[in-house]
Formats: sequence, structure tokens, C-alpha cells
Amino acid sequence: ALEALPGAASVVAGEDGVRIARSAQLPLVEVLRAAEAAGASVTNLSVSTASLEDVFLHLTGRTLRD
Repeated sequence: ALEALPGAASVVAGEDGVRIARSAQLPLVEVLRAAEAAGASVTNLSVSTASLEDVFLHLTGRTLRD
């Protein structure tokens, strides 16, 4: 459900939750609505700006040290 959102660059599920990389064109409220529609319970939310290393990892799939 979250992967289908227009503007969701990546959706990664981990042990401690889900990490969503989104474009600025995807309003945060739309992400929350999609999560609720999928039956997810949002208990914590943080927003951060991607670093250059984050962008590199997203584009190449590997860290700078690999």
C-alpha cells in the first residue's frame, strides 16, 4: 500500500518500523492516511532531510565505504 503512493521513493520495513523516503510532492498527511488504510498504527514519527550519503546509498545501493 505505501509503495504505491506517488512520490514514495522507497519503503523499507525493519524491526523497529518502516522507513519511507518520499519526494516533497508527497504530503506527509497522505503517508499517514495510507498507513491507516493499510491497518498500521503510527505511534512515532520523525522527519529528516536526506544527507548526501543517504542519496548515494539510495542511488547505488551501497555505502561510500563499500
